[in-house]
Amino acid sequence: MIGVNLLPPKFVRRRLVRKRIRQWAFVFGLVAILFSAWNASCWVQWWKVYHVLQELNVAAAPIRQLQTKHLELAKKANLLEMKLNQLRIAAADDRTVSTLGVIAKGVLATNRSVQVQEMQVSLSNAPSKRNYLVSIRGIAVQGDSITAFMQSLNHSGMFPTVDLRSTQERIIADQPIQEFQLECLSDE
Repeated sequence: MIGVNLLPPKFVRRRLVRKRIRQWAFVFGLVAILFSAWNASCWVQWWKVYHVLQELNVAAAPIRQLQTKHLELAKKANLLEMKLNQLRIAAADDRTVSTLGVIAKGVLATNRSVQVQEMQVSLSNAPSKRNYLVSIRGIAVQGDSITAFMQSLNHSGMFPTVDLRSTQERIIADQPIQEFQLECLSDE
């Protein structure tokens, strides 16, 4: 069947244009509705993810605090390690405590009949060695005590050279006392 359009062409064009506009409006409306639905579902998903992230953030707060404490403790440990290394380096050359221990053993070897009154430590004059010189001034009840003290210092291994520089007898509280001065050269 063939359809004959008796309307003037001007009206036919208007009808066709209106029909196309309605079709495009329907497509545009359908796209707008689909886009709105997709946008709403994305927003709902975003809202759910946001709340999950907030819950995880709250749950992770103690872990973050532990991490910051761990970093602070690690910094303090590094600082203490550096100080300890500095002390180890300094203590490698420092033999003060062992020197005092040797001198105390020497005093005990004389049954405490020797009393150290003054002690001075200085570096030796030998440029190639790092020996040090210990000068000891003290008093003893008898001369044998000074000899026993010197032998104890010499046998310690720390002072291979122990020299008696001077002795002098004095009377204190009606008893004779020997004042002495020793010089001990340490072994490197």
